[in-house]
Amino acid sequence: MSLSPGNAYNSENNLQPALKSLELAKVHFQNGELIKAELLCQEILLLAPSHAETLNLLGIISNQQGDNVRAITFLSLAIENDPSIPDFYNNLGNVLLFEGKLDEAINYYQEALKINPDFYIAQNNRGFALQKQGNHEMAMQHFQAAIKLNPDYFHAYNNIGMSLHQQNKLEDAISYYQKVINLKTDFVEAYYNIGLALTKQKKLEQAINYFQEAVHYNPEFFKAYYSIALIYFKQHKLTEAIEYFKETIHRNPQLFLAHYHLGLSYLQQNNTGEANACFQETARLSPQFADAFNFLGICQLQTHDYSQAITSFQTAIEIKPDFADAYCNWGNTLSKIARIDEALEQYRQALRVNPHHSVAHSNILLSLHFYIAVDPATIFEEHKRWFQLHAASNKMITAYENNFSQTRPLRIGYVSPNFSLHSVGFFIAPVIARHDRKRITVVCYSDIKHPDAVTKQFETYADIWRDINGKPDEEVIELIKTDRIDILVDLAGHTDGNRLSLFARKPAPLQITYLGYPNTTGLPAIDYRITDTYADPQGLTDKYYSENLFRLPSTFLCYQPHNNCPEVGELPFFKNGFLTFGSFSILAKINSTVIRLWSTILNTIPNSRLILKTQGLLFDETLQKYQALFAENGIASERITFKEYLPYEQHMNIYNSIDISLDTFPYNGTATTCESLWMGVPVITLEGNTHVSRVGVSLLSNIGLSSFIAQSQEEYTAIAINLANTPDILYNIRKNLREMMRQSRIMDAQHFTQDLETAYTEMWRHYCSNAAD
Repeated sequence: MSLSPGNAYNSENNLQPALKSLELAKVHFQNGELIKAELLCQEILLLAPSHAETLNLLGIISNQQGDNVRAITFLSLAIENDPSIPDFYNNLGNVLLFEGKLDEAINYYQEALKINPDFYIAQNNRGFALQKQGNHEMAMQHFQAAIKLNPDYFHAYNNIGMSLHQQNKLEDAISYYQKVINLKTDFVEAYYNIGLALTKQKKLEQAINYFQEAVHYNPEFFKAYYSIALIYFKQHKLTEAIEYFKETIHRNPQLFLAHYHLGLSYLQQNNTGEANACFQETARLSPQFADAFNFLGICQLQTHDYSQAITSFQTAIEIKPDFADAYCNWGNTLSKIARIDEALEQYRQALRVNPHHSVAHSNILLSLHFYIAVDPATIFEEHKRWFQLHAASNKMITAYENNFSQTRPLRIGYVSPNFSLHSVGFFIAPVIARHDRKRITVVCYSDIKHPDAVTKQFETYADIWRDINGKPDEEVIELIKTDRIDILVDLAGHTDGNRLSLFARKPAPLQITYLGYPNTTGLPAIDYRITDTYADPQGLTDKYYSENLFRLPSTFLCYQPHNNCPEVGELPFFKNGFLTFGSFSILAKINSTVIRLWSTILNTIPNSRLILKTQGLLFDETLQKYQALFAENGIASERITFKEYLPYEQHMNIYNSIDISLDTFPYNGTATTCESLWMGVPVITLEGNTHVSRVGVSLLSNIGLSSFIAQSQEEYTAIAINLANTPDILYNIRKNLREMMRQSRIMDAQHFTQDLETAYTEMWRHYCSNAAD
């Protein structure tokens, strides 16, 4: 709403110099020279304190300066000194409207109309105030009355369009915005409003065109740039989105949401540094915007600045105490630095403030595997509880249009957020690449946030590649139906980025979970879990799964090392003169019992060393905690080398500094065990009674190193000590281990894939037979 300086006649017409000053003040006002205009008005009031038109102009100037309290005072005085001027009432109504005092504003517009029933601007403004109150019916009457008084008054057409827009009558709204453009071609708000309506209709290319038109007529119209940026952001066209968010910020540096979305765009590009700077600026501009601190914490977590990340998440929660995502992210940070008890408390708090926060609940499930004292029955019950809380209400699909022939080729869909340089990628890539296309059509549903060079390789392996990142379940379900998937395979379980809510709907006739998670999903909609007899011996673990276990004939894992792996080096013992143990497992797996056992080994082998490479050690408190835990067990800090994140090739080369790898328990290593074996370093593992504690058993049994599987902690220690005291045996193992890996079923991708395809066929035939019954 614009305020009018008015043209009131004042009885003090003998003050000709003052009136000339008033005209000059109006000129300054029109030119945006508010201070000059204000000074002239003050001079007039010294001569004529009750000069109504000057008081009116001072009210308008105060409004322009952002001082609406002062504006209301001056405009009220103007009315008091000359109650016959409708513009004064209209102007006061506008200021009250800006202040959100809608009832008072409506009353003043009504007073203006009593004085001048043909005052179409007041009619329009009263309609606008009613529109703000949600009274669209009454608002429309006033807009129509304004148009009747002035058929060319485009603001009223625009307001009718906005009222229709708010009622979701988008086509009618667009037609009124178009009438505005017909009356005033350069009215940017109309183009902008059409763009908003088209956006809501999901006619995004057309919407962008209208936003561009708005920018054409007013290159400084930041709202249009911002709207274009949001469209590109939602389309995952991040380069374009970043360009338009920057254009927005150039025109309006104070728009904190533009900085925020620019940060989200950079974060999706994995450009953590730029994202961090954007969220810092967002927080500066809007200190009460909790989301800025949450994403700032995510950036700090990704750059291993754990202390600052915790502070950021705590700040987000102080602002917004029911912020479940921030509690969950705080828990993730604590988990990275192995403070699992505290992490669990944050995950549980996330569930308390939002009982439907499935991610926090999944993180609880994963965390339970780190505890020796938590029995498998308890963990299984918690998985079933996850289903009841987060997926039981999802209506399962029961009718499928698939061809239920038992002999035809099958269409297999793999769903994963990890088709990338990720441990899951190393195990599934050789399978997807070697599927027999006469037996299997492969469809990959990729939910990956940050594609990399390995992702490009996966795209070449798949017959059909579907990017489902950011797509809602319903849209993905339609894709799965269109692709006529027979068997849908989950490769994530309860790990980060999973789509278990999708699997809960059962979009494919047969569903399997495999590889990415070391336990049950808890979902009745998933029919099978793929494993082997070493990791899940018959009758030992079956009762802890909601799925049926399908045991492959040898191993459930098929490993393919990265091309950039270094060659196996000489035995470090011969160069160093002392034995070096090592572990690259995540810090949370290295519990106090593991430390005690490893310390016993180190205390027994004179001058031996231990290399620990894992995330979380850059946090001083964590490093000091682990040094203290080893010290309590008699191991001085100089005997332990702590290493944090390294690029892949450097990471693999550290194995050339290790003589023997020590597996963790109860949560065994998987990728780290395979890496160690590939680099010629034998691994000692402790056999447990659950899948998560038997992965080492599966790997070592399949490679022919079952003598390195301990049945007890005492035997674990004995194996390590005996091996450490026989360097010649270590030398021979190191020399032959890579070839042993190559010859094992673990790296026989062709035969492993055939075993898996046979399993798929057997499951499919069983399903079809039951369906026929």
